[in-house]
Amino acid sequence: MTRLSRLILAVSAVTVFGMAAGCANKRFESPQAAPQTADEQRVIADFKKRVGAYEGVSSKHRAAGRPSTSELDPGTIHARQKELASRIIKALPEWRQGAIFTPEISVLFQRRIAQVVNGPDGANIKGAIFDDAPPTMTVKVFAEYPTGVPIATVPAQMLELLPVLPKELEYRFLGRHFILMDIAAFLIVDVIPEAIK
Repeated sequence: MTRLSRLILAVSAVTVFGMAAGCANKRFESPQAAPQTADEQRVIADFKKRVGAYEGVSSKHRAAGRPSTSELDPGTIHARQKELASRIIKALPEWRQGAIFTPEISVLFQRRIAQVVNGPDGANIKGAIFDDAPPTMTVKVFAEYPTGVPIATVPAQMLELLPVLPKELEYRFLGRHFILMDIAAFLIVDVIPEAIK
């Protein structure tokens, strides 16, 4: 068993005990995001366990480096983001693409994304996602979100079909790539390449 696998198992146990304390800050999941089959239930449970493992590590480092209210100028914020990203990367040396978006999870997400972009309002949704999208680019896990590239939000119709995330993580599009982003560290945590065909 690799260190990453042991970390996922350990943090998933800790997450259960921390859920009660975090209820006040919990985001509510849309009913449409619920698993439709026993197989989807297993895949979504695995996704949430993996997200919890990452969040267990990153939250410790966020707490240690939280800036004071006097440190709100853009230069300081960016320096803090880079420092936090560096701490997270050092804490997870075995992290790689697919650590959260496994092949099974990627297939489920792509299926739900396609459900929206191929729906009745699909052309408008694609237009909104690709508006000001960067040219074709390679997205690397544990890289800083590219400077100067607009941050494309995920349409509400799509978010309703996806599992809820902790407040420090967000789904984003980077061109056709679907990414999981740590907004405090401005860090790309994982990616589903070419999620929109």
